[in-house]
Amino acid sequence: MRSLRLFSFLLAILIGWSAWASAEDRIPSRAYEFRRTLHAEVNRTWGLHVPPDAYAISAGTIHQESAWNPMAHSAFAKGLTQFTDPTWADMIRRDPSIAQLGDVFNPHAAMRAMTTYHRLLWNQLKPNTSEAERWAFVLSAYNGGPGWVTRDQKICASIPACLPLQWWGNVELHSKRASWAFKENRGYPRNILKRWLPLYSSF
Repeated sequence: MRSLRLFSFLLAILIGWSAWASAEDRIPSRAYEFRRTLHAEVNRTWGLHVPPDAYAISAGTIHQESAWNPMAHSAFAKGLTQFTDPTWADMIRRDPSIAQLGDVFNPHAAMRAMTTYHRLLWNQLKPNTSEAERWAFVLSAYNGGPGWVTRDQKICASIPACLPLQWWGNVELHSKRASWAFKENRGYPRNILKRWLPLYSSF
């Protein structure tokens, strides 16, 4: 009898964990409220030259940052796309129409700022590799700042056989960031490109 209760208890835990894991890998229902606006902002920002997977990567960025919660906030970042105050101010300086849409907690404004920042980083970081590699650099910079990416590339360039224009297996392995920041930053592009991109491929 005791073993049966133990089995039932472990089975309940397993079922609960499976439900949680599968829910985490599903598109939240509230994401669909923002899909049309997100697509419009990606088109507005990139024009006729929308990179492959830009829609899915933009959606994956929001999933990673806030799980589509416009009111998400931490000690350092706010809103749907989790901007810090300095970066938000810089995006408004570059595109004043962002402020006309609302503050950092306005979903439309947040999506415009995100796509603006994606495009800015895409233009700044030009590795002579595939677009998937380029997106990895962009996403690392979105998470931790482009200055860190440049420093990490310089470290890679100083190491024999390390290719500073390639992310996977090269620049991604080298940095002088704090260990917690390194772990978070390297997991960021990996989550979006390996986990969320397939999830949002038809979004």
